[in-house]
Amino acid sequence: MRPTPVARRWRLMDEQDPRPGSSSPSGSELLLSGSPPEAYGWYVVGLLTLVYVFSFLDRSILSMMVEDLKAGLSLDRDWQVGFLMGPAFAIFCTIFGIPFGRLAHTRSRRHIVAAALAVWSLMTVGCGLARHFWKMALLRVGVGVGEASLSPSAYSIISDCFDPAKPARAIAVYSSGIYFGSGLAYMIGGKAVTALRGTEPWQ
Repeated sequence: MRPTPVARRWRLMDEQDPRPGSSSPSGSELLLSGSPPEAYGWYVVGLLTLVYVFSFLDRSILSMMVEDLKAGLSLDRDWQVGFLMGPAFAIFCTIFGIPFGRLAHTRSRRHIVAAALAVWSLMTVGCGLARHFWKMALLRVGVGVGEASLSPSAYSIISDCFDPAKPARAIAVYSSGIYFGSGLAYMIGGKAVTALRGTEPWQ
């Protein structure tokens, strides 16, 4: 099966030589050498924004179910809930963003994004199956590590899809995923709890 134009461009963009001083053309040059990249660039931005929306949906929806979470996991201390909502996720998401940024320069960025989505989705599913505080804490760490790898690769890909002087609008659209994801968490969280009667509400 012949690859689609989008697949060919994505492959070319990922095959750029990341070594300093390399004479290989950059992803932007490869894109600009073919058909006009504007439509393809916005296609990529749309996909990455959708993934970003889901990342914030996953990380935000738990905050709606604090009391149910405390009851379901028998959490009798407020610091336990605070740890699950904050440090368990945020610290590791911040720390691991740095090495993942380096990895985005040396490895396939599309593979990093795909792996990130798979990892944090599995960890989120695991959170719904957790029955103890420390198991939930470890899974929240896993969610943070998975989501840490998304934005470094996403920003790099977006920058390569547009003229180097004009990436701001595309990055602004991608960044809007933060607010769409957080908003959706509150919009659908209550309905999800009602629809999933028979399970713990926080699951």
